[in-house]
Amino acid sequence: TIRLVAAEAPPDSTWPVLSFSFAAGDIDGDENLAGIEIALNDPATFVRLDPDVTFVSLVAADPGASTTEARVFSGRGFRNTGQTLPGLRLDADNVVYLRAVDAAEAFSPTLRYPALDIDGAPTGVLFVRRVTSDVLLVNDVRAGDSAPVLQVAREALAANGTTAFDEWDLSATPLSAAAPQFSTALPTTPDPTLRETIALWGRIYWVSSAVTNTAAGNNLPRAASVMTPFFENGGRILVQVPVTLPQGTDVGGTENAAIDILPLGDLITLPSGVRALRANAGTLVRPQDPVPGVGQPLPTLRADRLITSALPYAVGPDDVPLYRMSFYENNVPTDVWAGPEVVASIRAARRSALFALPLFAGPNPLFVADDGQNGVVAALAMMLDGLDFPTGSGRLATR
Repeated sequence: TIRLVAAEAPPDSTWPVLSFSFAAGDIDGDENLAGIEIALNDPATFVRLDPDVTFVSLVAADPGASTTEARVFSGRGFRNTGQTLPGLRLDADNVVYLRAVDAAEAFSPTLRYPALDIDGAPTGVLFVRRVTSDVLLVNDVRAGDSAPVLQVAREALAANGTTAFDEWDLSATPLSAAAPQFSTALPTTPDPTLRETIALWGRIYWVSSAVTNTAAGNNLPRAASVMTPFFENGGRILVQVPVTLPQGTDVGGTENAAIDILPLGDLITLPSGVRALRANAGTLVRPQDPVPGVGQPLPTLRADRLITSALPYAVGPDDVPLYRMSFYENNVPTDVWAGPEVVASIRAARRSALFALPLFAGPNPLFVADDGQNGVVAALAMMLDGLDFPTGSGRLATR
């Protein structure tokens, strides 16, 4: 017998790293199992794995091709079996087949994923996306309207000269404090599946509505926990998200891996009696150090209306402050905030950058250039340049 573990099935639409968890058994004892067999799109092309394998990953040999071989990895340790399956279709639907075989070469019924209903129609889809660029733009905006924020990100990429990029939409899964959940578009298994998916790109621009307040249900902390190979391979990331303070039992964000990868030394703590920080229209967002790798400071910005949704943070010794902004406490402009004022920064090693200004209140832009130009786009483009986002197109390498 063999059955799939539904809780670890791939999303309906996935990048070309897909994993399956399953359990096999034999009426004569599990020691009688001879192997697990898997096929891709063609049930006549099974390859056999060891009988103790309970987790398998298929990885595109060329994630930028239309059709490619899938390399087969076994176990959560991601062991390369040296085997391949032909015919992985990218930007298309796929079907995976699984079966168990015993020492007498008797086979279990073949599992098909997606399964078929009683009328022979698929009960779901397994759409595998093609990787077209070394740059990934992530839409992780799960509060408010993501369209204007994503448009700014696209304009910043264009201003930097990054003409081609993939997009990953994580925004559809509702963001709920009462019942936090990660995006259903993420692989269900962080390690190895999400880890290997993130490593498909060399540059990531992650736009989010919530990162620092908690690890529970927030997508970037989940991804950050498995980003070590991405950074070891020279990967760099720009995160655009307003800073929010930890809630409930997650005070301090101690389990939040995103805080470890960001150029952020510490989140602020509001003193007793201080409920919020504010900044009036006209408040300047002041450039600080030159952007590493660029050699120039960011353009000066100006608040175009009352700012109620921004918080500053403290940077660490390895972080370069790029923007500071003055705030006051509660609704009293004379009660000047005396704590940290950083709202944008970059690691000195140029592996990560954080832009923490909210951009819109409804349809209304919150910040404009002090000289009347499109300062936010220009600032973000300079930060992308500091992270060496490519000023060209295409895949730089295949896996």
